[in-house]
Amino acid sequence: MSVQYKSNIRAIARALEGALNAGAEETAGDILDLAQQLCPVDTGELRGSGHVVPQGNTWQVLFDAPYAAFVEFGTDVSAAQPFLTPAAEAIDKTFRTVSRIRKVISENAI
Repeated sequence: MSVQYKSNIRAIARALEGALNAGAEETAGDILDLAQQLCPVDTGELRGSGHVVPQGNTWQVLFDAPYAAFVEFGTDVSAAQPFLTPAAEAIDKTFRTVSRIRKVISENAI
């Protein structure tokens, strides 16, 4: 008599890479959304210059307006009006990724 067991470990391992990447991308999108909400608006150029860019295994949240850093960190003549740093600090960086990992494991459960 014998019992056969088919492991789903390989399927889970293959799916995990996609889950990790998707979770990181969604998290970056969450940071961007909150930063755009917190962003001070005069003309809307700064808010509209925000976007997410893939950088290898990571995702970068960028604001391309030439004065973005001056607004975020201030200058000797204007006070800082942080919007990106508070957004990055407020967003739970593990929630989306852990949710994706759980989904992969539950879909490939034995």
